Amino acid sequence: MIKPLKRLFPIILLTAAAALPNNAARGDGIDYAAANAAIVQDHLLPRYHDFTTTTADLMTAAQKLCPDVGVADLEAVRTAFHTALDAWQTVEHIRQGPPAATNAHIRVKFWPDRKSIVDKHLTRLMKNKNPDILTPKVYGHVSIAVQGFPAMERLLFTEDAAARLKQTDTPVKPCAVVGAIAA
Repeated sequence: MIKPLKRLFPIILLTAAAALPNNAARGDGIDYAAANAAIVQDHLLPRYHDFTTTTADLMTAAQKLCPDVGVADLEAVRTAFHTALDAWQTVEHIRQGPPAATNAHIRVKFWPDRKSIVDKHLTRLMKNKNPDILTPKVYGHVSIAVQGFPAMERLLFTEDAAARLKQTDTPVKPCAVVGAIAA
């Protein structure tokens, strides 16, 4: 049943496209400048503003998480994480302009991670002995696998997250990594 539909699909698609009105042929001009301005004002700017605000809230919550990881603080960071991730979902589809120039998309949401790269790089990061590794200047140059939501998710949403975030047996503390990612 599917094979005949696969063969017919291009024909159906072309027929439907031909049946659509052609504004250019009718002389109806589209004001592309106005359309672009409306997209920027009504779609891009409000959503990026929300994303900026929610990630600032996430950073504030993450800074309160260390040094003593309490249940309330962990829940506050988790809630802020969900809110920021939801805001990201509203701009994730934008793949041109400044976000593309800075690789923001892959830095924020390194996905899909088919080879557990995030876990491998988190483990490597925790073993790093460079005292400056979590400073914004240096952290911006570590693997993108540990710079965004997936890495933070691995740290915040395990069954033993509170205990793991309190770990002190590695040169780089997991709780501090949450703060570095949020920053």
